[in-house]
Amino acid sequence: MTAEQIEKVVNSQSDNERIVTISFKNRNNFTGVFIKGNDFEELKNKNFWRIVSLNNQEQFFNTGNQNLTRLLHGSDFLKIKAGK
Repeated sequence: MTAEQIEKVVNSQSDNERIVTISFKNRNNFTGVFIKGNDFEELKNKNFWRIVSLNNQEQFFNTGNQNLTRLLHGSDFLKIKAGK
C-alpha cells in the first residue's frame, strides 16, 4: 500500500477504531495500534509506520518505551482492517 492510502486509514480512525489488523503479502497478520510519535511525519514520508502490538499496547502507553513498537514498511501491507 502507498503512504497516502495508509495515512488515510490512520487519520480516519476514531478512538474506537484504533486497533487495526494488517494483512501482509508474505507473512502472518499483525494486530496493533498505529503510533503518531514525534517521528511520525519523517517515517510516513518513507512509508514506514510505527505500530505497537496488542500484547505490548498497555505497557507502551504507560511508559512510552519505543522499544515496544515495530517499524513496518507500507509496501508490504496488503490491506488494513479496523478493529480486532
